Amino acid sequence: LVSFIREETGDWFHIEVAAYPEMHPQAANPSAEAPAGLFAVPCERERFWEIINREGTVREMAMEQMNHAGERLTVLVSAHRLEIRGRPMVVVSLADITEQRKALQALRESEEKFRSLAEQSPNMIFIHGSRRFLYANPECEVMMGWPREETCRSCA
Repeated sequence: LVSFIREETGDWFHIEVAAYPEMHPQAANPSAEAPAGLFAVPCERERFWEIINREGTVREMAMEQMNHAGERLTVLVSAHRLEIRGRPMVVVSLADITEQRKALQALRESEEKFRSLAEQSPNMIFIHGSRRFLYANPECEVMMGWPREETCRSCA
């Protein structure tokens, strides 16, 4: 399929999994439910088709999906609309980024908890690295008598 598309359109891309459009229920009817596997959340599916129909390409769009067990997933979608021998097709690539998103959210929450604790602590708390102070809480300024802005650049 990749060789065929390259010969017909001159487009270069990589496909890991491909299906012929006539085998996919959404080929004839984009509003139809997808087969077992990923089911687009309706508003996300509509947003995807709006962009692909308007621009012809979707690049790294984060979308909420649901698998057959009803679990929510976040996927990164890239797609390209093309026509081969008069037949419209859409080549789609999906990458499951659910775990990365969860890890990023957990990191944000952890950083917020640390910042809240450090900012309210009656003790001096500072972080030193790369030969300079990266962080100093307000108590450092009180106890040392140095403005935080002078102690480290990122504290302000």
